[in-house]
Amino acid sequence: MGWEVRGTEVDLRGPLPFPDQCIDLVLCTEVIEHIKDVDSSELRDLEAFNYSGVESMLCEMRRTLRPEGLLLVTTPNAASMHMLAKWIYGELLLADPQHVREFTLADLDRVALKCGLRTVWSRTMDSWNLGGDEVVDRVAEVLQSLPSMPQLERGDNIVALFARD
Repeated sequence: MGWEVRGTEVDLRGPLPFPDQCIDLVLCTEVIEHIKDVDSSELRDLEAFNYSGVESMLCEMRRTLRPEGLLLVTTPNAASMHMLAKWIYGELLLADPQHVREFTLADLDRVALKCGLRTVWSRTMDSWNLGGDEVVDRVAEVLQSLPSMPQLERGDNIVALFARD
């Protein structure tokens, strides 16, 4: 069976121009952190960071995935050592000021589950911050020595694979 690759320009927060269950694989690399909430004048939608845009996008991706289809997501990790160092340096707590919001592994898993997606696997990796920052290295050392500190994955990028639930 051959593969067909299609691209389209569409607002990812709205309906995708594809029929139900027609896609085998969706690659969503460095996208989800740029998705704004759906425009609305409803009071319940005016809360900051209600995830409505991300939820709409993920629900549409689930709708278009075949039952055995997969969704691969990469996005910056909001719980990374890089982000902790930015906090210590007093910098903006986003990997990039163009981002609307960034996710932790738990955040991404939670919103995906809400949209009917099951986490096949997820992990973090260091894609951008390849070491050499003394503050990042020292913070990592201190956090790892604290017995009560949750041992979260602190790589700077999340890579996650989801399937239809």
